Amino acid sequence: MPHRISFFAYSEWDSDRECVAFIALVDGLRARCLIGAETLFTLAREQIEAPLPTFLRHRETVEQLARRLIVEERLDGRELLIRLSDVPAVKVEPQPRSEAEVVADPVLTGDASLDGRQMTMPDKARTSVWRALCDRQIDHCEELFHNEPHVAGHAARREVGSFATLPEPATAHELNVRRIEATTMTASWRRRISDSHRTSRVSPESFDIGSSSR
Repeated sequence: MPHRISFFAYSEWDSDRECVAFIALVDGLRARCLIGAETLFTLAREQIEAPLPTFLRHRETVEQLARRLIVEERLDGRELLIRLSDVPAVKVEPQPRSEAEVVADPVLTGDASLDGRQMTMPDKARTSVWRALCDRQIDHCEELFHNEPHVAGHAARREVGSFATLPEPATAHELNVRRIEATTMTASWRRRISDSHRTSRVSPESFDIGSSSR
């Protein structure tokens, strides 16, 4: 059965599923699409620094594959998981999308006044989503650093403080860019904590040998 399929500008890294998540609009209903890092890198035939930048660079290729899978009735409820076995032997060449196929970011709001045909969002909805993003980023910072050394925690709090005081995004596209910045920031915090834990581990060779002879 033919479907009317378009895609929202929204995308984010889902750390729980370890996938890039993006949204399709299928016959007027939203469906969450997921693609794991290995599948994404295989489809893109390259690996940039992280899955999300790779997805953004190859978005049209990923969306074309998602479109084919939706047409093949691969939706599981309102979710589509793109598997490694779905990647064709030859890279899918993206087809240009019409302006009508680029849909506004649906971020966390059920506001029916969102214009799904353009990259626009009502000012009130955009403000609400931006504040929610800032609050969520502050919460992430506190969760990650509440047991960490003061220096690392202070640095992260300065980062999130600077982020939260940025001018309010003027467009849905700019809001989506801020989402990516927030995701990248959180990933850098996790790496920082992981590196700190590795360097703080004391190996047996590091004990004072002289103390054992006392």
